[in-house]
Amino acid sequence: MAVPFAQTTRSLSADRGMAMLTLLGLLSLLLLVWLVWAFTSRFSVYAVSETTPIRLDDTIAATFPGGTAEQLRIGQKALVYLDAPPLSETVIVPAHVIDVVDSSSGVLVELAPDFRQIESGPVSSEVLAAFSMPVSGHVEIEVERLSPALLILRSAGLHTDTARLDSTN
Repeated sequence: MAVPFAQTTRSLSADRGMAMLTLLGLLSLLLLVWLVWAFTSRFSVYAVSETTPIRLDDTIAATFPGGTAEQLRIGQKALVYLDAPPLSETVIVPAHVIDVVDSSSGVLVELAPDFRQIESGPVSSEVLAAFSMPVSGHVEIEVERLSPALLILRSAGLHTDTARLDSTN
């Protein structure tokens, strides 16, 4: 008996599926690259101080919201952003934490600036003049480095070592 779709049947039996295998291989490679990125790449999570006047003497004092004291430790690197008059542009001063005091009004952090590492080059007279009066700004301290996979697990509440991101602990 003759097959009604003989040409279709011959075409299907001749098809080896190379295009589909190639596509499946490319998709598998893409998935593998994405998984490697998700588990091996890292990005920083920062604790950010409230924007307040920062007096720049030998040390810098900044206030952080309550609940960040357990994340802040002596010796952590910080960036101090000075972004208001009398400065004409934002100045970033590297610093490190030298003291952390937890109080009812927030967490007071004392930092030691490192003027030798200012990215914009040598310290200008404008920056040095700003140290004699309070300057508005904020401080960012790197508190941890996370992989995207850990962030997804934490936000879903599936990682047992950390609290959910939306919790108010």
